[in-house]
Amino acid sequence: MASYIVRSAMNISRRGLFTSAVRSAIPEEFPETMSVLTGLEKKEIEANIAGKDDRFEVQTLKRGDNSREAPIAIRSVYKSRVIGCICTDESTAIQWMWLKRGAPQQCACGHYFQLTDAKSAAGQ
Repeated sequence: MASYIVRSAMNISRRGLFTSAVRSAIPEEFPETMSVLTGLEKKEIEANIAGKDDRFEVQTLKRGDNSREAPIAIRSVYKSRVIGCICTDESTAIQWMWLKRGAPQQCACGHYFQLTDAKSAAGQ
Protein backbone atom coordinates (compact mmCIF):
# COMPACT_ATOMS: atom_id res chain seq x y z
CA MET A 1 0.00 0.00 0.00
CA ALA A 2 2.81 2.36 0.87
CA SER A 3 4.53 1.67 -2.46
CA TYR A 4 1.27 2.49 -4.30
CA ILE A 5 1.08 5.90 -2.58
CA VAL A 6 4.73 6.61 -3.39
CA ARG A 7 4.24 5.62 -7.07
CA SER A 8 1.13 7.81 -7.29
CA ALA A 9 2.99 10.76 -5.80
CA MET A 10 5.86 10.25 -8.26
CA ASN A 11 3.47 10.13 -11.25
CA ILE A 12 1.78 13.31 -10.15
CA SER A 13 5.12 15.07 -9.79
CA ARG A 14 6.15 13.99 -13.34
CA ARG A 15 3.07 15.56 -14.89
CA GLY A 16 3.34 19.11 -16.10
CA LEU A 17 1.59 21.88 -14.30
CA PHE A 18 -0.97 23.63 -16.51
CA THR A 19 -2.38 27.05 -15.74
CA SER A 20 -4.49 29.40 -17.79
CA ALA A 21 -2.84 32.50 -19.19
CA VAL A 22 -4.65 35.48 -17.73
CA ARG A 23 -2.55 37.90 -19.76
CA SER A 24 -3.91 36.62 -23.11
CA ALA A 25 -7.46 37.55 -22.12
CA ILE A 26 -6.64 41.28 -22.12
CA PRO A 27 -8.33 42.92 -25.18
CA GLU A 28 -5.32 45.17 -25.93
CA GLU A 29 -3.23 42.09 -26.73
CA PHE A 30 -5.30 41.07 -29.80
CA PRO A 31 -4.16 42.49 -33.17
CA GLU A 32 -6.44 44.51 -35.41
CA THR A 33 -8.48 42.35 -37.81
CA MET A 34 -7.24 43.96 -41.04
CA SER A 35 -3.57 43.48 -40.06
CA VAL A 36 -4.14 39.72 -39.67
CA LEU A 37 -6.16 39.09 -42.87
CA THR A 38 -4.45 37.97 -46.09
CA GLY A 39 -5.33 36.88 -49.59
CA LEU A 40 -8.83 36.84 -51.06
CA GLU A 41 -10.54 37.41 -47.72
CA LYS A 42 -8.64 40.68 -47.25
CA LYS A 43 -9.40 41.82 -50.82
CA GLU A 44 -13.09 41.02 -50.33
CA ILE A 45 -13.33 43.01 -47.08
CA GLU A 46 -11.41 45.93 -48.61
CA ALA A 47 -13.83 45.94 -51.56
CA ASN A 48 -16.82 45.92 -49.16
CA ILE A 49 -15.35 48.87 -47.25
CA ALA A 50 -14.81 50.72 -50.55
CA GLY A 51 -18.48 50.14 -51.41
CA LYS A 52 -18.09 47.45 -54.07
CA ASP A 53 -20.21 44.62 -52.67
CA ASP A 54 -19.92 42.37 -55.73
CA ARG A 55 -16.14 41.89 -55.88
CA PHE A 56 -16.36 38.47 -57.52
CA GLU A 57 -19.34 39.42 -59.72
CA VAL A 58 -21.66 36.67 -58.57
CA GLN A 59 -24.83 38.75 -58.29
CA THR A 60 -27.56 38.34 -60.86
CA LEU A 61 -27.96 40.70 -63.79
CA LYS A 62 -31.35 41.89 -64.95
CA ARG A 63 -31.89 41.17 -68.62
CA GLY A 64 -33.34 43.89 -70.75
CA ASP A 65 -34.14 43.95 -74.42
CA ASN A 66 -31.19 42.61 -76.33
CA SER A 67 -30.37 41.33 -79.78
CA ARG A 68 -27.45 39.86 -81.67
CA GLU A 69 -26.23 43.41 -82.34
CA ALA A 70 -26.62 44.48 -78.66
CA PRO A 71 -25.95 41.41 -76.46
CA ILE A 72 -25.70 41.32 -72.67
CA ALA A 73 -22.03 41.92 -71.81
CA ILE A 74 -20.49 39.44 -69.36
CA ARG A 75 -17.03 40.40 -68.05
CA SER A 76 -14.29 37.82 -67.65
CA VAL A 77 -10.50 37.61 -67.54
CA TYR A 78 -10.61 34.14 -69.08
CA LYS A 79 -11.41 32.87 -72.59
CA SER A 80 -14.63 31.21 -71.42
CA ARG A 81 -17.04 31.36 -68.51
CA VAL A 82 -20.03 29.38 -67.28
CA ILE A 83 -23.19 31.47 -67.01
CA GLY A 84 -26.70 30.66 -65.91
CA CYS A 85 -29.84 32.05 -67.49
CA ILE A 86 -33.26 31.93 -65.84
CA CYS A 87 -35.14 31.95 -69.09
CA THR A 88 -38.57 32.96 -67.74
CA ASP A 89 -39.74 34.51 -64.49
CA GLU A 90 -41.73 31.37 -63.68
CA SER A 91 -38.81 29.02 -64.40
CA THR A 92 -37.63 26.83 -61.54
CA ALA A 93 -34.43 25.74 -63.28
CA ILE A 94 -31.35 27.55 -64.46
CA GLN A 95 -30.16 27.05 -68.04
CA TRP A 96 -26.35 26.75 -67.75
CA MET A 97 -24.09 27.36 -70.74
CA TRP A 98 -20.44 27.93 -71.56
CA LEU A 99 -19.88 31.41 -72.91
CA LYS A 100 -16.77 31.70 -75.07
CA ARG A 101 -14.94 34.84 -76.15
CA GLY A 102 -15.84 36.02 -79.64
CA ALA A 103 -19.24 36.29 -81.31
CA PRO A 104 -22.39 36.63 -79.17
CA GLN A 105 -24.03 33.35 -78.16
CA GLN A 106 -27.75 32.72 -77.85
CA CYS A 107 -29.44 30.99 -74.93
CA ALA A 108 -32.28 28.54 -75.52
CA CYS A 109 -34.74 31.31 -74.57
CA GLY A 110 -33.42 33.69 -77.23
CA HIS A 111 -31.29 36.09 -75.14
CA TYR A 112 -27.83 36.92 -76.45
CA PHE A 113 -24.70 37.05 -74.30
CA GLN A 114 -21.16 38.09 -75.16
CA LEU A 115 -17.95 37.70 -73.17
CA THR A 116 -15.97 40.95 -72.78
CA ASP A 117 -12.56 41.74 -71.32
CA ALA A 118 -12.18 42.61 -67.66
CA LYS A 119 -9.24 43.72 -65.56
CA SER A 120 -7.35 40.91 -63.88
CA ALA A 121 -8.13 40.23 -60.23
CA ALA A 122 -4.58 41.19 -59.25
CA GLY A 123 -4.94 44.61 -60.87
CA GLN A 124 -8.15 45.57 -59.12
